[in-house]
Amino acid sequence: MRNRLFSTLVTAGLLLTSFIASAKGSITVEITNLRNAKGHVLITLYDKADGFPEKGAKTAAGKTKVSIQNGKATATFDNMPAGNYAIATMHDENDNVKMDFNILHMPKEGYGFSNDAKGTMGPPSFKDASFAHNGEDKKVTLKMTYFMD
Repeated sequence: MRNRLFSTLVTAGLLLTSFIASAKGSITVEITNLRNAKGHVLITLYDKADGFPEKGAKTAAGKTKVSIQNGKATATFDNMPAGNYAIATMHDENDNVKMDFNILHMPKEGYGFSNDAKGTMGPPSFKDASFAHNGEDKKVTLKMTYFMD
């Protein structure tokens, strides 16, 4: 009887551990501080530093293009496993699906990163922009930054 109870408790513990390790929840991203409703906002979600943020199409855990409403843009990435993530976003005002730069190579369109992380002479590191996702539903809010208005 005692061995059976122990075996049942061990099995239950392993099942619970397995469930927690495989927990998947949504990550909802809300972007504020958009200067207008032109174009769309491109949002890329990364689950590793490799390719962050320049090579988004190749290394992204998720990406989407959303409309702007009431000065905000919102997207939800569903079924995301627990782990560390970082977000890179841009306000593609002219809908050409790329960041436009002036002659000094300064961004002409808005950009933003999770944790409102800022880089020095370029984008921030994955480490500075990353946040923990425990597998439960999570909301991340970040502000769009414009170099030039």
